[in-house]
Amino acid sequence: MEALPALPLPLLQSILAFAVPGYVDDLPVDRRNGITFVLKELKHVSMAWGSDPVMLKLYNALKKWNEQGNRGGLRHLTVPTRNIKDKVRASKEFFENVTKSCPLIEHIDGYKFNAGCQNLRKFNWIVAPFGDPYFRVFGEHVKPQVKTLTLGVNMYWKWPWYFHDKSSAAGPLPNIDWGEEDYCERPGYGFLATDPGATLKGCPKLDELIIQLYHAVDLDMYIPPDMGDIQDFPEQEMVNQNVFDDHFCVTLASQCPFVTHFVIKEIGNYFNRKELKPIVTFTDRGLMALTKLKFRRSLELRSINCTGRVLLKFLNSQSNKFTGARTFEITVGGSPVDSRLAFYDILKELLVHLAETSDPPCARQKFALRLLRRRRCK
Repeated sequence: MEALPALPLPLLQSILAFAVPGYVDDLPVDRRNGITFVLKELKHVSMAWGSDPVMLKLYNALKKWNEQGNRGGLRHLTVPTRNIKDKVRASKEFFENVTKSCPLIEHIDGYKFNAGCQNLRKFNWIVAPFGDPYFRVFGEHVKPQVKTLTLGVNMYWKWPWYFHDKSSAAGPLPNIDWGEEDYCERPGYGFLATDPGATLKGCPKLDELIIQLYHAVDLDMYIPPDMGDIQDFPEQEMVNQNVFDDHFCVTLASQCPFVTHFVIKEIGNYFNRKELKPIVTFTDRGLMALTKLKFRRSLELRSINCTGRVLLKFLNSQSNKFTGARTFEITVGGSPVDSRLAFYDILKELLVHLAETSDPPCARQKFALRLLRRRRCK
């Protein structure tokens, strides 16, 4: 416990009561369960109990820490697992308890939660439905402390379950002929979501934005044992990568002027190595919009649809407000066939325009540019 010198004793007792089965405050020390061993094996205890009993104990502990502690509840909460068989109910219960018992939460791995938890510093969207109504409400409630935002779709999310359980909250069905098998295609949700940029309005002090993409996988394909579990990936597309387009970049630059790190990356490149396509809607306009981020230090973009001419213009338009070294990693090319040679065309155009420009402004900046080719592997 040397690493927690400021932990109040009553709070420590509550933590041990939750984390160590058999630990009772009024028992003599020599009769209590061993702390170090049990805490080390807590993940195995959780597996033995099942997720629901563990979550119930967690919710009771959150309530107790909020009511009996002197810090207004937890500030940092990471929950690695919940009930994967009933995700909608589990997520609803999770956010209801966090909203009620952790009003000052700063770090969390969602609806009323947006209005009540405005001290957030870090948020990962995989715990919330990837849909336009949720993007809007997140943006409507400003969270001035948010520094890191990760946008992505939970690979385990089942839209048929969500719409069947929450039909009234999600809005009426488009027409009476839709069946349960069509629920995952309701407009504004999942692959049909259109405006993730609406979230950015709620994060005026954002420092880091990470977008995580992944794609449908053929479950019959072979993967090496160390590459993960192919069963974790869906059989159908869950997100339309083209929503992270020029308009998204313009919104980012206007709503989040203090961003220093912007990343769009693929989760599981190996699984989609043959058919990975560029974000065709992320063009020169979007790239130039990012030059308005005056404090940007690093940029990592999976395959986009830019030209060599504007890439040089982008490099020449860097702000002087940040005097340190910058890092740009931009990928181009990929599938279909007409995109596979894009890397060579863009590189040639970039070098030709650079050679024709005398004393380019980028020569007075400190930066590293990595222009990568999206390969189509066999």
